[in-house]
Amino acid sequence: MTGHLTIFYIVSKYLYHNRGDKFNLYLICTLVAFAIANKIFFIPVIIIPIFIILDENFNFFKFFLKLPLLLIIIWLIKNILISGCIIYPIHQTCSEQLSWTNISQIKNERISGEAWAKAWPQRTNFDISMEQFNGNFNWINAWSKLHMKLIINIIFPFIFLILLSCFAVKGKTKLNSDFKKELVILTFSFIGIILFFFKFPLYRYGYSFIIIFIIIFFKIYFFKHINHENFIKFCIISLTFCILVLIGKQTIRIINFWQTREIIPEIKSNVDFEKKYKKVVIDSEFSYYFSEAECYYEFYPCTNQDLKNLKYKKINNYKILYNLIQK
Repeated sequence: MTGHLTIFYIVSKYLYHNRGDKFNLYLICTLVAFAIANKIFFIPVIIIPIFIILDENFNFFKFFLKLPLLLIIIWLIKNILISGCIIYPIHQTCSEQLSWTNISQIKNERISGEAWAKAWPQRTNFDISMEQFNGNFNWINAWSKLHMKLIINIIFPFIFLILLSCFAVKGKTKLNSDFKKELVILTFSFIGIILFFFKFPLYRYGYSFIIIFIIIFFKIYFFKHINHENFIKFCIISLTFCILVLIGKQTIRIINFWQTREIIPEIKSNVDFEKKYKKVVIDSEFSYYFSEAECYYEFYPCTNQDLKNLKYKKINNYKILYNLIQK
């Protein structure tokens, strides 16, 4: 959520960017660094500051060798300390020289993460491996049964509202627009959509790219003239309608589930799944718990992964777990 909000804010700052505004460019560079550090697949947004710098003949390093670079460096160091990779889980960026780097596990996490994002549980071919499922669009059929329908159900009302506004606010006053800026935004959002679709096609991973692309696309081709008075009225009516729909939806949820759900959610184990804990001693100073089900908060640290040949060492106040065998 934070990363997507940052993307929306970057686009807003870019649309209102005045040529030669160094402070705004520096702010955009900082926000871009923060967004990329939040999620690596937000990297297409770097197109915006690069275009400003090239278009206005600024010094690239002058704007990136301060806070933006510091944020990126801190993020990269954090990645290395946690996983042994510059960018996790891209195993090509990992160093096997570090004792806590587990290349095999990193590859498995990348493959399984991508497979689950592409609707692995909805597959019909149960003989296929996750790696095979991810390639050659073998996932399309499974993905279309669940995630595609969810995306369409979310996007369709949004598009309908935009189309309705196109006719409701149409007037004679020409809107001020900068086609060059809009083209840059379309480019980076389209690249983001392509990356989202081919790697992690879950709506929550790519909705900022999708929403921005739709808005700018309709802005270019439909919102050329506007009636400001009708526009204000339409915004007020639309906002009121959306709030009422939200309240109504939540009210229906409360009515339907108030007898079966606690008003204040309780964090508790699944009573239908017998939980077994096993204490695993790694070192005199460190041990963890292995559970056959969810760990929750009863024992910690806890995992439901069956870890083999796990090693432990302490450097200053940092506890490092690593595996030297699985590479």
